[in-house]
Amino acid sequence: MKKPPLNKGGRPPKITLSKVERIGALMALGVPEDYACALHGINPESFGPAVSRNPGFKCAMKVHHAQFMVEALEIIKAGGERVMVETADGPSEKILPWTGRAWILERRYKPHFNRTDTHALTDSKGGGGLMTDAELGELERMAKALVAEGGGKR
Repeated sequence: MKKPPLNKGGRPPKITLSKVERIGALMALGVPEDYACALHGINPESFGPAVSRNPGFKCAMKVHHAQFMVEALEIIKAGGERVMVETADGPSEKILPWTGRAWILERRYKPHFNRTDTHALTDSKGGGGLMTDAELGELERMAKALVAEGGGKR
């Protein structure tokens, strides 16, 4: 005799793969997790733990972020995004700048796209800039040479 399937009871899960995919797509565009969850009626405090518990959910999130990265890198490589716009003379191609996509990649995916070999410098007025490791090394070498020559004394 065959056993009937067990009824687990309880309500069906609110966080499903299709909702995770839709939230992941929004987050890949740059919508913060709280707002993406709110748009789909999901409590943001339960979303993160649900994704981390389910490998399928985690993979779906990564896929959307990876797709955004690939699209952004292709636009950057092409020198901009080509779009068709309607003008008085009819449709024509316009190239949108690639720099916006680079800006998003640098800020959203810092470990992969942000320059890590730079050092922030500030002057007495609060202004500043960035220096690479090589430039900082050269500056330190020059300062040591000045001190050795006695030019660093006041």
